[in-house]
Amino acid sequence: MSVDVNEVAEAEVALRTSEARQQVLIEGVPQLVWRAVDHGRWAWASPQWTAKTGQAEADSHDFGWLDMVHPEDRPLAMEAWAGAIDGAEFHADYRLCHPAEGRYRWYQTRATPVRNDRGDIVEWLGTSTDVDDLRRLQKRQEVLLAELQHRTRNILAVTRSIISRSDDGERSTEDYVAHLQGRLAALARAQVLLTRAAGTDVDLEGLIWDELLAQAVSEDQISAAGQSVAISPKCAEVLTLAIHELATNATKYGAFSRASGRLDVGWSIETRDNRDWVVILWKERGVPVIDAFPRRQGFGLELITRRIPYELRGHGTLELKPEGIESRIEFPLRSGESILQTDAGSH
Repeated sequence: MSVDVNEVAEAEVALRTSEARQQVLIEGVPQLVWRAVDHGRWAWASPQWTAKTGQAEADSHDFGWLDMVHPEDRPLAMEAWAGAIDGAEFHADYRLCHPAEGRYRWYQTRATPVRNDRGDIVEWLGTSTDVDDLRRLQKRQEVLLAELQHRTRNILAVTRSIISRSDDGERSTEDYVAHLQGRLAALARAQVLLTRAAGTDVDLEGLIWDELLAQAVSEDQISAAGQSVAISPKCAEVLTLAIHELATNATKYGAFSRASGRLDVGWSIETRDNRDWVVILWKERGVPVIDAFPRRQGFGLELITRRIPYELRGHGTLELKPEGIESRIEFPLRSGESILQTDAGSH
């Protein structure tokens, strides 16, 4: 029997070309590619496996790859292999070690059986796809959805409270409408602050100035300064309404109601029992004592003396001094505290 040498040579070249293409393809995909035999015993792993996990390819053979799986996820991975013995596809999501990041990342792992002419499984071809960022985004979306639902309920509850506490049976219709519009506007400003960058802290100075300037008063009557402080969304919502009530009272009865009036607002951070506390001092001057205090004590006083302690685990006081109103608001600084933890308006 004669053999065509040229045909053999061409076949060998074609085989090498095919293998080279396969190697380029395998090394070019972002997934970790591997081969396994019975019960999940690995026989080969692509270079991506070593690049991501730091484990040498040879060390991944047999069940060595399990060393890179998070200890809590190893039973799940082996259960998935046990369920795939009958020929079903292998599906499992587990975390793999990433030394470069010093943590584990989630991977979606899938494998398909390769069968011979008799239909017997001879090996498995599998891929592990990094889905860690996707899972984090999905989790973030769930949190944001829950936050939106809670915030909607919270806004409605606060609005209901504002409406009921703005009418004491003595106000004129015009006065009632003005109070209600002012409070709803303050609530709207709070929501704008919270939605500029969802889940991020709010600048305290900007919050205070927004409420003061909303009263359209002269800045010459105001001194407002303090340390740079970022407060959580939860604190921002409560504080916006509290500062609004103080500023509204100052406009009607206090420092902003006369040219001689002055307002000093200061804030700072104090350390108490190894925790940072925010302290806000509101002092009005140049106001006759008889005119300084609000005619009706309701929503604003409740915000400062009751909801500051309840919502922010702090303290709030409102006192009449010889020259005007003084208020002290203090609460522990809890950066990043979500609006989900707010119970505003429910009590």
